[in-house]
Amino acid sequence: MKISTQFFEVSDKKIPDLLKNKKVVIISDLHNNRFGKNNKYLIDTIEHLQADALIVAGDLFNGSGNNHNSICFFEYITKKYPVYMVKGNHEENLKYLNEETYEYLNNYKQPNFVLLDNSCISFYGAKLYGFTSDEESYKRLFAKKINKEEIEKKLGNADENCYNIVVSHNPAQETAYVDWGADVIISGHLHGGFIRIKNKGIITPQLKMFPKYTSGMYEIKESRLIISRGLGTHFPSLRFFNPAHLIVLEFK
Repeated sequence: MKISTQFFEVSDKKIPDLLKNKKVVIISDLHNNRFGKNNKYLIDTIEHLQADALIVAGDLFNGSGNNHNSICFFEYITKKYPVYMVKGNHEENLKYLNEETYEYLNNYKQPNFVLLDNSCISFYGAKLYGFTSDEESYKRLFAKKINKEEIEKKLGNADENCYNIVVSHNPAQETAYVDWGADVIISGHLHGGFIRIKNKGIITPQLKMFPKYTSGMYEIKESRLIISRGLGTHFPSLRFFNPAHLIVLEFK
């Protein structure tokens, strides 16, 4: 039941005044996992962090089966905090495997909640984009590459006069987001590489061995890539030396 929490600061002269000193908790890959009854332990952990907003980087739900634990958590946080969410591959799979939960998510109405599905919203003076990756980009071994042109087609051009934050469940081809104009990229999906040895992940869901990026914050040119190891697992339930993970991001 242990949850590891990592704290990162992002400093940039482009950060708007409204965003400065804001604390954002990044959540990903819960996969209907349970941390106490109705996910109370997870909720208590997040409340202790005193976040200004939550960003959900996909796979909060499982693509099939029961989602009771995720729904309990989801309904609580969306009534308590501003929540901005992108879809992961499991949310996309709901339309084939669990239509009821798919409709529930896509029609969910709560003043604090925004589902960013290839869309953009103002975020404390910055721009927050949600990029939904195509199903082909999640294929094992032969995943489709994400490129700058695909991002432009879905999100339009980056606003050069704004601080641009992109949330995309899949961090693959991370330089495409940087080339597009993202100042910060927030992702999940990789489950920390499943098995971690000497703080490095071993394998990705696309079966890439010893990936360069699996967890934490990385500098790529002038941008920052932030990857959550996620909170849960799905079949196969593989997670060694790799506790559940929350990221707290503070802008300076």
